[in-house]
Amino acid sequence: NIAKGIARGELDPFTKVPFQ
Repeated sequence: NIAKGIARGELDPFTKVPFQ
């Protein structure tokens, strides 16, 4: 879930992809 990932700080809010 994109929104959850962003909320948990796991996804970049602009590109919607995981930080790597």
